[in-house]
Amino acid sequence: YTLSLHDALPISGNPLGIFPEGTRIKKDGLGRFHSGMASLALMTGTPIIPVAVVGSRFLPHRKGPLAVLIGKPVPVRKQRPDDELVAEINDEIKGRIQKLMDDYMKKVS
Repeated sequence: YTLSLHDALPISGNPLGIFPEGTRIKKDGLGRFHSGMASLALMTGTPIIPVAVVGSRFLPHRKGPLAVLIGKPVPVRKQRPDDELVAEINDEIKGRIQKLMDDYMKKVS
């Protein structure tokens, strides 16, 4: 199923959550980011809030702590998306999510 831009946009200021990897990752670390998150942000000029979920790899079977880490919003200027801009935004957000996870793991180790 593919959403139209109109269907995907936040309505009345409600947030829209997008998992940029597109699915759960069955290995440690972050997977490849798809273009949807960055493309929507560029088309709308909407900031992206990096969110990391730590401890979810083995859900629903794992028992133990789960952490949801929320970073600072990353402003995105409204413009026509292209492959280079999408890659730049994906790299920026991926780096921020990785830093959230790394900082968290240092605190709990």
